Amino acid sequence: MKFLDFTSLLDTEPANLAALSTFQFDADFFERRLLRCPALVKARRILVFMDASQWFNLLRQDVPARFLNRRYLVVPVRPPHGVFHPKLNLLVREDGGQVHCGSNNLTRSGCASNLELLNSFSITAERENEEAVRLAQEAYAFFKRACDDADQETGRIARLWLDELPKDAAWLAAEMPPAEKRAVRLVHTYGGSLWDRLSTILDGDAPKRFLVISPFFDQEADLAQRLRQRWPKCQIEIVVQQKTTNLPVAALKKLHSGISLSELRNSSRRLHAKLLAWESSTGHGCLVGSANFTTAAFDARNVETCLLVSDAGELVSGLF
Repeated sequence: MKFLDFTSLLDTEPANLAALSTFQFDADFFERRLLRCPALVKARRILVFMDASQWFNLLRQDVPARFLNRRYLVVPVRPPHGVFHPKLNLLVREDGGQVHCGSNNLTRSGCASNLELLNSFSITAERENEEAVRLAQEAYAFFKRACDDADQETGRIARLWLDELPKDAAWLAAEMPPAEKRAVRLVHTYGGSLWDRLSTILDGDAPKRFLVISPFFDQEADLAQRLRQRWPKCQIEIVVQQKTTNLPVAALKKLHSGISLSELRNSSRRLHAKLLAWESSTGHGCLVGSANFTTAAFDARNVETCLLVSDAGELVSGLF
């Protein structure tokens, strides 16, 4: 894991189609910086899925956007409950592409100045690249599902473009052999509760320790309470940053022992990363992506995308 400039991930061959998702969107930054990157500057089609309420806020600000709905199509998404909050990107070429899944919005701060966590996978349409191809196919299915909650006309166009995509990139629709065990999976709340998914995985091997990175928490620290109730012996460590983390101190004090705080100091970057990592008797794992440590995110009221990573011990320890 390393610090990187988000735009460096877009210094690749032009995409046939780029499907990007964000909660907040900075059209000026997108056009001045991201749209000029090699992967997008000559991309045939670009879709930007974003939260509908944030889109209407953007319209009221009258932000200059010369290429909006000319070089790229904004697809406002309004889920039945909560907000559309994923940070997932899929860039597809005939012979491969990329998947990005992380915590950063498509804004100047999200791509340049915040402290974010982002995972990137390069795809080649080859047998030995099965893990990345599966992730791309899962991302593709996610964006097609998001069209169901999109504005009627832009949703129709986005679905049409997505449906046509396998004609140029056959690997995206190729059947993959069954995988007994996968190191990384894309999970999202269209598929149900993240909490239920996590509980199913961990109930057979009770975790000894949790590590939480999140700028936002529920006022009553609901998820921390759930962790302690379900696994009473687990230790919970929370990474915090002064003036950034909305830490529910009073609620956490009620949990007494078993809660520790680690303060992020000497960083000019605003902490916006989201990570839940755990250690059990048989290994490590983590959930990393767009989900804050809140019930809205974990109980599927919001639309979120995360990577579920097994055997993540070296990755997590390397981060710190």
